[in-house]
Amino acid sequence: MKPAVARIALSYEACELSELARRAVPTNRSTTEAVADAGRILQAAQRFLAVTVLAAEADGLDWPTIAHLLASTDPDRSTWRTTLLSNPHEAAEDLDDWVLRHAEEDPGPTPVSGALHTSK
Repeated sequence: MKPAVARIALSYEACELSELARRAVPTNRSTTEAVADAGRILQAAQRFLAVTVLAAEADGLDWPTIAHLLASTDPDRSTWRTTLLSNPHEAAEDLDDWVLRHAEEDPGPTPVSGALHTSK
């Protein structure tokens, strides 16, 4: 695969993955739908990984370098999980803001935090 074509394929798979993940953020779906969404997101992530490796090969990266890059992990720098545990309302409102910025249709005023108000 030519490097430019591989990069376009990589971009397409990243876009697909992003769209699937974006649609999974609001809490108005059932857990059954969330599990099905997670399966689709995982499949999209696997396709993204596969095409990214092809793009890396097309760019001339060797397998030891690719393997090293895939094995390296950065520590989670996100404070989100800590915020979720200490202040779930703040974490949910931050996600509300994110959904409202990225939604194609009106998700309502509390697409994530609404679950806190309706939870049993």
